[in-house]
Amino acid sequence: MKSRTSNYLKTIYETSYTQRWTCNKQLATMLGVLPGSVTEAVNRLISQKLVVKNRGQIKLTKRGYQLVADLMYRYRLCEILDVS
Repeated sequence: MKSRTSNYLKTIYETSYTQRWTCNKQLATMLGVLPGSVTEAVNRLISQKLVVKNRGQIKLTKRGYQLVADLMYRYRLCEILDVS
């Protein structure tokens, strides 16, 4: 998976942690990108069936959630194992 895709998935996961949905503006702010870039990335994630969008609100699908959960698990595991 491309790092850009994983960054968007992780950010959607993090921003929608307390509430089930997030929006383009919130993602753009968190990622430090323009809203148009978020729209393009979200549309790509929708076509991959990783997120759904309803009235401007974005959330992970079950498949997207599982993918980001695996990413976060590997990330945390690397943090634990990194004994620099």
